[in-house]
Order: sequence, then structure tokens, then C-alpha cells
Amino acid sequence: MSKTRVIAVHDHPRGAGRIEFDIDFATGTIDGLVVDPAHEAYVRSVLNDLSAHPDEPAHFAWQQSYPAPDPMHVPKSMAWQLMAIGWTLEGELAKYPPPEADPLPDGALS
Repeated sequence: MSKTRVIAVHDHPRGAGRIEFDIDFATGTIDGLVVDPAHEAYVRSVLNDLSAHPDEPAHFAWQQSYPAPDPMHVPKSMAWQLMAIGWTLEGELAKYPPPEADPLPDGALS
């Protein structure tokens, strides 16, 4: 499998800006990280966390969690994990939309 270029934009104060990196999903190897030096520690901690917890579901703002196994080896899982923490994806991973929220049960308040 060839490398995939990941491009993500975030407007959170701790991780504002744009990140780019290449990932080989066959090996789970990331290289070529391009990020504002002021936010590099935050971005590296996010990527390390994804690598260290491959079974962690993606937790979306609508308070639902979705399986996103092994994000270092599964492109859709990487996309969902990054979107769940607020990154907007561009490039190759942008083809994976976020999951649809399940409908509320009858009588539930939104």
C-alpha cells in the first residue's frame, strides 16, 4: 500500500492551524509531519494517543461513539478519529464523511 497524505485543519486554540503528514497504513508509520512549531507537541500527542489506543472509539459531539479500530492502519478510522476531535479533513481522507447520528427515540428531548 502506498503512503496517504493526510491534511487537516483545526481552529482550536491549542491546535490551531493546519497539519500535514504521510502515513503508510500497511505499517502504521507516519513521516513528513508539517505543523506550526507552536502546536507540534499537541499534534504529536494526538498522533501518539491514536497509536497507543487502537481500540478507542471515535467520540463525536452528538455524544455518540463509533467504532474506529486501528486508526494507524485503517484510513476510515483515522479520518473518524481526527474528525471526532475537531479536525476538518482535506485531501484523501476527506472522502470519509462523519457517521450519521442515530435518531432520538420517540419522546426524547434534543
